[in-house]
Amino acid sequence: MNRVIATSVAALLAFAGTASAQFFLPSNIVVSRVGDGTSPLAGGASLPTALLEFQRTGAPTGQVVNFNIGAGTRLVNSGSATSEGYLSSTFDQRYILNAGYDAAVATAGVATTANPAAPTAGTRRVVAVTDTWTGAVSYTSFDGTFNGNNIRSAAAGVITGPTSTLYMAGTAGSGQGATAGVRSGTGLGGSTTQLSGATVTNFRNVKVVNFGGSDVVVASAQSGAATGLNLITGSGFVNFISTTTIASINPYDFFFANDRTLYVADERAAGGLFKLSRSGGVAGDVTTGTWSTVYNIAVPTAAGTTGIRGLAGEVVAGQVNLFAITAEGTANRLVSYSEALGATGASSFTTLATAGGNFAFRGVTIVPTPGAAVLLGLGGLLAARRRRA
Repeated sequence: MNRVIATSVAALLAFAGTASAQFFLPSNIVVSRVGDGTSPLAGGASLPTALLEFQRTGAPTGQVVNFNIGAGTRLVNSGSATSEGYLSSTFDQRYILNAGYDAAVATAGVATTANPAAPTAGTRRVVAVTDTWTGAVSYTSFDGTFNGNNIRSAAAGVITGPTSTLYMAGTAGSGQGATAGVRSGTGLGGSTTQLSGATVTNFRNVKVVNFGGSDVVVASAQSGAATGLNLITGSGFVNFISTTTIASINPYDFFFANDRTLYVADERAAGGLFKLSRSGGVAGDVTTGTWSTVYNIAVPTAAGTTGIRGLAGEVVAGQVNLFAITAEGTANRLVSYSEALGATGASSFTTLATAGGNFAFRGVTIVPTPGAAVLLGLGGLLAARRRRA
């Protein structure tokens, strides 16, 4: 983490004079991909992870970030753990975050490896921070965190120095619940703090949200009283999208178009994309008022329909543009979806790219277009927080 933060000012000055040299280009799509194209995804062994850039037409740009699998801190993901590998971005869209394991490729059962508080032969959980302007990656490792099970996602509101807060979500092995849930740490690495309480310790996607007030942390889960979406309080959670809101919900990623319009990715074949609206309640407080479903639409396949796991979006001049990763078991897809912000009827999906054999797409984010309200599932940020051209 330290190298990227320490050079951020120099990188910013360099970028100001050579904008055309930006690593990931504005308005393009970045997807996380697990696999090497040869080794089967099934079986739970660790596989390489990469970030791939696509144009909005689905054409690959050829720009790729391959996470380290050699000397030093590594980042790999389980080939079969579909709950891993999701992406988020900081408020200024400068950095993309994702999470994984400091392990060798082909480590058996990597998601269930031990990560004790003072590891000697343990597998540390890792957050990678990728600079969208330069393509440089820094890795921060954590111990005593998600011991014996998955680290699934990572997020940050801002990254301004080595003590900036990083958030993580995942679960743990039997009897290790105190190392699981939604957690916080810093760019210095080491230990982490549980923010979601001991009642439920199994969470999926975590995002930092700001609607013009204080930053808040929101996380999805498919576990007990936390099933749905939750505001993380620091000592527990407030469940505001539940099975009462959406029966049998199986949520992964999510995108707030504003504090009253929400899109949720549901992995069920009959789930897919849910659009919800909030009536009543306090402005900016998504836990108040009443959320209700506007519509839901699954992604068509040759054999029927499939759900969604990864999701990112933007709002541009009243138009919502979404990009999603389907939940198909093999050769899953990057798809797009657009509609007017106030639309009450479903639109349609367009397939942009397919992961291909022995690969899997997991997360998705958008490289911001100057002047656009790019939210990337992070919440309805104020114009003042948008990245300037």
